[in-house]
Amino acid sequence: MYGFDGEERAPPSSLESNEPLERMEQPTGTTAEREGGILVNGEDDLGYAKEVLGDFDYDRDDGNWGIEVYCEAVLLMIRGLMRSTAPTNLPK
Repeated sequence: MYGFDGEERAPPSSLESNEPLERMEQPTGTTAEREGGILVNGEDDLGYAKEVLGDFDYDRDDGNWGIEVYCEAVLLMIRGLMRSTAPTNLPK
Protein backbone atom coordinates (compact mmCIF):
# COMPACT_ATOMS: atom_id res chain seq x y z
CA MET A 1 0.00 0.00 0.00
CA TYR A 2 1.41 3.37 -0.97
CA GLY A 3 2.65 5.43 1.98
CA PHE A 4 2.60 2.53 4.44
CA ASP A 5 5.92 1.23 5.77
CA GLY A 6 4.62 -2.14 6.98
CA GLU A 7 5.77 -1.80 10.60
CA GLU A 8 2.52 -0.38 11.96
CA ARG A 9 -0.97 -1.71 11.52
CA ALA A 10 -2.43 -0.59 8.21
CA PRO A 11 -5.14 2.05 8.45
CA PRO A 12 -8.66 0.66 8.02
CA SER A 13 -9.93 0.54 4.50
CA SER A 14 -12.74 2.92 3.68
CA LEU A 15 -14.58 -0.15 2.39
CA GLU A 16 -14.53 -1.97 5.73
CA SER A 17 -17.40 0.05 7.13
CA ASN A 18 -19.43 -0.45 3.97
CA GLU A 19 -19.17 -4.21 3.68
CA PRO A 20 -22.28 -5.78 2.18
CA LEU A 21 -24.54 -7.93 4.28
CA GLU A 22 -23.72 -11.58 4.61
CA ARG A 23 -25.40 -13.74 2.00
CA MET A 24 -27.91 -15.06 4.52
CA GLU A 25 -29.01 -11.49 5.29
CA GLN A 26 -29.60 -10.55 1.65
CA PRO A 27 -33.24 -10.28 0.60
CA THR A 28 -34.36 -13.00 -1.76
CA GLY A 29 -37.15 -12.68 -4.28
CA THR A 30 -38.42 -9.62 -6.10
CA THR A 31 -40.84 -8.56 -3.35
CA ALA A 32 -38.25 -8.77 -0.58
CA GLU A 33 -35.70 -6.91 -2.70
CA ARG A 34 -38.15 -4.09 -3.39
CA GLU A 35 -39.09 -3.91 0.29
CA GLY A 36 -35.37 -3.74 1.09
CA GLY A 37 -34.89 -0.79 -1.26
CA ILE A 38 -33.31 -2.81 -4.06
CA LEU A 39 -34.97 -1.98 -7.36
CA VAL A 40 -35.03 -5.00 -9.60
CA ASN A 41 -36.96 -5.50 -12.82
CA GLY A 42 -38.98 -8.68 -12.54
CA GLU A 43 -40.45 -10.72 -15.36
CA ASP A 44 -43.73 -8.83 -14.97
CA ASP A 45 -41.93 -5.50 -15.50
CA LEU A 46 -40.09 -6.79 -18.56
CA GLY A 47 -43.28 -8.23 -20.00
CA TYR A 48 -45.04 -4.90 -19.52
CA ALA A 49 -42.18 -3.04 -21.21
CA LYS A 50 -42.30 -5.42 -24.19
CA GLU A 51 -46.06 -4.89 -24.39
CA VAL A 52 -45.64 -1.09 -24.37
CA LEU A 53 -42.86 -1.19 -26.99
CA GLY A 54 -44.79 -3.57 -29.24
CA ASP A 55 -42.86 -4.74 -32.29
CA PHE A 56 -39.86 -2.46 -31.71
CA ASP A 57 -36.72 -3.75 -33.45
CA TYR A 58 -34.16 -4.08 -30.64
CA ASP A 59 -31.58 -5.75 -32.88
CA ARG A 60 -31.49 -3.04 -35.52
CA ASP A 61 -27.98 -1.81 -36.36
CA ASP A 62 -28.05 1.96 -36.08
CA GLY A 63 -24.37 2.42 -36.93
CA ASN A 64 -23.86 4.13 -33.58
CA TRP A 65 -23.15 1.18 -31.25
CA GLY A 66 -26.85 0.88 -30.39
CA ILE A 67 -27.10 4.30 -28.78
CA GLU A 68 -29.78 5.54 -31.18
CA VAL A 69 -31.79 2.32 -30.80
CA TYR A 70 -31.58 2.68 -27.01
CA CYS A 71 -32.68 6.34 -27.09
CA GLU A 72 -35.58 5.52 -29.39
CA ALA A 73 -36.67 2.68 -27.08
CA VAL A 74 -36.55 5.00 -24.06
CA LEU A 75 -38.65 7.64 -25.84
CA LEU A 76 -41.18 5.03 -26.98
CA MET A 77 -41.36 3.64 -23.46
CA ILE A 78 -41.95 7.10 -21.97
CA ARG A 79 -44.65 7.84 -24.55
CA GLY A 80 -46.32 4.49 -23.88
CA LEU A 81 -46.22 4.99 -20.12
CA MET A 82 -47.64 8.49 -20.44
CA ARG A 83 -50.49 7.18 -22.59
CA SER A 84 -51.30 4.46 -20.09
CA THR A 85 -51.51 6.97 -17.22
CA ALA A 86 -53.12 9.87 -19.08
CA PRO A 87 -56.77 10.78 -18.51
CA THR A 88 -59.00 9.06 -21.04
CA ASN A 89 -60.61 12.27 -22.30
CA LEU A 90 -57.39 13.67 -23.82
CA PRO A 91 -56.63 13.29 -27.56
CA LYS A 92 -53.91 10.76 -28.39
